[in-house]
Amino acid sequence: MIPESHHGDWSGENTLWMEPDKPKHLSAGRLVATADNLVIHWQFKGVDKLGTMKFGGPQGSVRVAWTDTFHAEEGQVMHGPMKDGLLTAYGSYSDGQGGFWGWTIELDFRNPDALALRMFNVPPGRGPQIAVSLVGTRA
Repeated sequence: MIPESHHGDWSGENTLWMEPDKPKHLSAGRLVATADNLVIHWQFKGVDKLGTMKFGGPQGSVRVAWTDTFHAEEGQVMHGPMKDGLLTAYGSYSDGQGGFWGWTIELDFRNPDALALRMFNVPPGRGPQIAVSLVGTRA
């Protein structure tokens, strides 16, 4: 699923927004990409975090099994299309009060010199709000 042109190690600054109006958290980030897997390394307040994404299915409806030691410890399965070098996967999660928020992950392979990961919260009745951005260049 990951284009061969983007296999390998990528490093860049990871930016995390806990809330749009709160300060962002910056840390070193690393993406390790193979044909069907992406491993994400980053930190929050000096503590190492690890995320994994496993991909499957056709390009029109890619299955993304995602776990993260910060965002999704129990895991989440998302789906979305891979089109013109951009994978956009959609999911949702409980707000803990009987409602649900949307969650979107974008992987951008359009630039041969970069691998971009973006994640968005989608509050009920509102549009996407950036939560994570990591643009890596070759390590």
